[in-house]
Amino acid sequence: MLDYKNERRSSTIMKRIALGYTDEQIREMGFFFYRQPLRVKPQQTDPEMVALGKSLHDSYCEKCHEEGGRPGDAGTLAGQWMPYLEHAMSDYLNDQRRWPRKMERKVKEVVKAEGERAIPALIQYYGSQN
Repeated sequence: MLDYKNERRSSTIMKRIALGYTDEQIREMGFFFYRQPLRVKPQQTDPEMVALGKSLHDSYCEKCHEEGGRPGDAGTLAGQWMPYLEHAMSDYLNDQRRWPRKMERKVKEVVKAEGERAIPALIQYYGSQN
């Protein structure tokens, strides 16, 4: 929310919402949501793409997104809603969202190695985890 408020993250509506809160209120909201359990719903995935995504994750992403992207310091990927991951990756790739440290280099490496299937395969892998 602070990134939306301070225009460090693009949005259509979130900036306007964030402007209605103080920085302290935004921190309190963040802490509230941080304490909530992750609710994962099964999603339809392609087993072949999931297998490719797991292989790519293990080779390119596991160092920062440990245990297959489970909750940790680098953020939760495992079990995330796949359309959210698609939009988030699109924002990164189109410079609408700041890249976390080292992530840009790794994403570009995996796309160079695997081509167009890399990002969808990773998304399928993360979305397949319950």
